[in-house]
Amino acid sequence: MSDVETILMVGGYSESPILQEAIKKKFPNIKIIVPPDAGLAVIKGAVIVGHCPIVNKESLSTYTYGTD
Repeated sequence: MSDVETILMVGGYSESPILQEAIKKKFPNIKIIVPPDAGLAVIKGAVIVGHCPIVNKESLSTYTYGTD
């Protein structure tokens, strides 16, 4: 993770203060971004991709990373 500069947290659980604090402690030198309404970000993105034929689905992220 030496080349990671920023972590963008989205999805319902990303709004958890406990999770946010754990991520900040685990990665103290990495900028953490939790957008307003982070829980809706995934839903909004899915709706856009599903209803917008001009979205290039090949440019979507191949991988996502979770925690154990």
